[in-house]
Amino acid sequence: MKKTELAVPRQRRRAVFSAFVVLAVILCAALLTACSYAETTVGQAGFRGSQQAGDSALPDLDGEYAYVLARVLSKDAEENSIEIEVVPWNDDRPFSKGKLVAGDTGSVSCSELVFFPAGIGDGSTVVVCCLSADADAFPLTACTIEKLELFEERVDRWATS
Repeated sequence: MKKTELAVPRQRRRAVFSAFVVLAVILCAALLTACSYAETTVGQAGFRGSQQAGDSALPDLDGEYAYVLARVLSKDAEENSIEIEVVPWNDDRPFSKGKLVAGDTGSVSCSELVFFPAGIGDGSTVVVCCLSADADAFPLTACTIEKLELFEERVDRWATS
């Protein structure tokens, strides 16, 4: 009698384990299908290169914004600002450049940015975008801060469109 009593729970355990394995396999298949679908829809959307958040989300390259090429000297997250040194532009393409003199140093407020640019290291060369009316003297207020390589790609796309 003991054998039959123990045999039933073992059969139930096997059935429960089998059902669990089947559910796990179905869940994995569904997740893999969803992931592969997400990758193909992003690929079909036409994203090229490294467009960051998309060119349409960034300020225009001419008009009310000016761009300052700068080397980051230091960052102060508590003050929500960075210290920069202006670097001369070696680019004659027709986008709005700030009128600060190369070698000038000063403060840039990051209060208008969604996130403080903590990932930018000291010594990095960046492009600081600010309103043209405010781009003649320090302190600047950044509308965006872009890595130089990504900014140059964006200017190339803009110049050829």
